[in-house]
Amino acid sequence: MAQRTANHVNSKPGGESYEFGPFCLNPSERALLRRGEPVALTPKAFEILTVLVRNSGHLVGKEQLMREVWPDAFVEEANITQHVSMLRKALDDETEDHQYIETVPRAGYRFVASVRETHSQGLEVLQDHVTSSSSSRQELITKAPSEASEGQGTQQQALTATWWTNVRRSRSARALAALAIFVGLAFAIIYFLIGGGQNQPETAAAMRTIAVLPFKAIGAEGDNEYVELGMADALITRLSNIRGIVVRPTSSVSKYARLQQDAVMSGRELGVEAVLDGSVQKINDRIRVTVRLIRTKDAASLWAETLDEKWTDVLSVQSSIAQKIAGALALELTGEEQRLLSKSYTDNAEAYQLYLKGRYTSNKWTEEGLQKAIEYFNRAIALDPDYALAYAGLSDCYYSLSFFMPPREVMPKMKEMAKKAVALDPSLAEAHSSLSVALEYHDLDWIGAEREGRRAVELNPNNVQVHLNYADLLGNLGRFDEATSEYEKAQDLDPTSAVNVSQLAYHLVRAGDYDRAIKESQKVLEFEPQHQWPLGAMGFAYLYKGEPAKALTVFQKQRELGSFSTDGLEGIGRSYAAMGERDKAFKIIEQFKKASKREYVSAYPIATIYLQLGDRDRAIEYLEKTYEEGNTFSLVILRSDKQFDPLRADPRFIKLMRQLNFEP
Repeated sequence: MAQRTANHVNSKPGGESYEFGPFCLNPSERALLRRGEPVALTPKAFEILTVLVRNSGHLVGKEQLMREVWPDAFVEEANITQHVSMLRKALDDETEDHQYIETVPRAGYRFVASVRETHSQGLEVLQDHVTSSSSSRQELITKAPSEASEGQGTQQQALTATWWTNVRRSRSARALAALAIFVGLAFAIIYFLIGGGQNQPETAAAMRTIAVLPFKAIGAEGDNEYVELGMADALITRLSNIRGIVVRPTSSVSKYARLQQDAVMSGRELGVEAVLDGSVQKINDRIRVTVRLIRTKDAASLWAETLDEKWTDVLSVQSSIAQKIAGALALELTGEEQRLLSKSYTDNAEAYQLYLKGRYTSNKWTEEGLQKAIEYFNRAIALDPDYALAYAGLSDCYYSLSFFMPPREVMPKMKEMAKKAVALDPSLAEAHSSLSVALEYHDLDWIGAEREGRRAVELNPNNVQVHLNYADLLGNLGRFDEATSEYEKAQDLDPTSAVNVSQLAYHLVRAGDYDRAIKESQKVLEFEPQHQWPLGAMGFAYLYKGEPAKALTVFQKQRELGSFSTDGLEGIGRSYAAMGERDKAFKIIEQFKKASKREYVSAYPIATIYLQLGDRDRAIEYLEKTYEEGNTFSLVILRSDKQFDPLRADPRFIKLMRQLNFEP
């Protein structure tokens, strides 16, 4: 089938429609129906579906999709995968064997369902739809009020959109009259049978999920990019203290920094009901901030304002914005929430500016960036010794550095900074969570770690990271069901995060739920095919299932995408060992040893490859070396990971377990 240009996506003349399964797609009416009921899709998702269906049975390359759906804009491939995932969800096509949209790795997509093209007029389609809606009104009545309201709103929108399309196009006054009668009758039946108008259209007060996008810099001076993300991060921190809403974390919105992407589309990709979009202009000692709160459903503006203040008043600007967002959403705040919303963690504008630079630089997640961030945080503390957030930032930096150098060199500093942050501000959830991690990995104080982790969740149940840290602790203690619950809470708060789902997948491998681990990993790869974390989890799931050949293929892909020199090597070595390819496994061990002469490389992966080879003595030897280097991050899984079962009766392993404060 010939390729079509972007102008043809929605402009094919006539009233053609396409039927597949229980669905009917009518591009000219911009309608997708399932057994007569409208299916809600974002505009770009609808256009992608149209291109795929019109080319059914044929490969549609990613470049073609970008050319036809985004003809005048630059977008990343991740946008396509996100919209395809949304389509699969709308089509109930989320199983491993897709019945509608097939992914062709590294190439594109193919619509594989049988498609029948028909021709009908818009009036006929609407009449059929109204008839279907009327016949199913009793089903609407029996739904719960919230479901009925949602169904009513969806039907009204679909009917209204189709009605106006036909008004513009119809050449027959008789058709217009008939159309008006059908639409009016449908509206009246649904309106009166559901509740006589008791269910009102969605308002700002109904918004419960929100994303704060990185602010766009106008005429930025020098390195003011940190101000863009910093403003968003500060507002996210404030708003996440409100229990009545869910705010997407900074880690999820940071990818939109410097992207000229439509705010509404970004909000839809993030799965939120409202999005805060803003710009910031800093000139000398003044700052101008323009913000608007937008409902993603229909791009309606809920609130907008411009604030022009001195830079020294930037903290009061953030407080004012947070307060007005809460007002626009008609949130009823407790006294404590009101206090936290207006709370300033420092009154020193220069210290705050250094803190923003520290957060921005640390998010680059390189050894150089982390060391620079530590410098910024220390300078902020020198200006304000009571700056609890800066101490918490330092603690997180030292934790991250443990991936680049022996943990024993940085973990004591992590604990020290976390303790200072908690002492300065006992209400700071981030500080309690960091202290929990330090007590877990540095002190091996499992009781203290659980106390601090639980306290962090209590203080801020909307903070994704505190749930992840607590889940990790529970998993290390072998309390898999509780850990799964915490991981799922983090996923509910931020369902678009590849990191969140990947961490859940790794946990499921340890818990022995290999099939679900693979499914969760595949879910991530649909959104971010170049992300290496889910590949690691998937590889270990296949390995533990006894399918080392599949595992090897996945680990080799992980190695291609990895950012560290040894990424994927442990899995490759263990897969070779499990396949009986002993020489190749030993070569992987030698690669680790050579790499350790250039950079910090833990002894732990060498231990696991020896264990897979059946060499228990060498395995325990390298586990002991791992303990000596202070890498308890790797060792704490010894209690719960089934791969170590062959060692549990060995006196040396029992001693190691006791050193970790575990019962052997």
